[in-house]
Amino acid sequence: MAIGRIRQLSKALKENGYPENLPVVIIEKASCSDQRVILADLNDAADLVEMYKVKPPATIVVGESARALFPSETYAHGVVGYEAMPITSHYELDQTRMTNTIGPR
Repeated sequence: MAIGRIRQLSKALKENGYPENLPVVIIEKASCSDQRVILADLNDAADLVEMYKVKPPATIVVGESARALFPSETYAHGVVGYEAMPITSHYELDQTRMTNTIGPR
C-alpha cells in the first residue's frame, strides 16, 4: 500500500514542484474504533508515519483539502486526539466505542 512508500511519494511530489509545506493528512484504519489521524506536510509526513508506526490500511490525503477539518492555525502536526475530531460533535457515539477509542472516563 502507499503508506509504505510515503517517503518516496513525498520526495517525488517535491521534485515535481509541490511545496514542502503542502498539507498531508494520514488516516489509519478509517471509520474503525481505533482510527488515527496524523497531520503533517510533505516535509515531515514520512517521519511522522515512522514515529507513530502507521500501518495499512491507511489513506493519504495531499493538498489544501487535507486540512479542511483541521486547519494548520489550530492543530499542530502529529496525531489528532479523538475529542478534536469534528464528527464527534455531529453524532452520538455509544459508550463502548468511546471507551475503546479514548479510554474510560
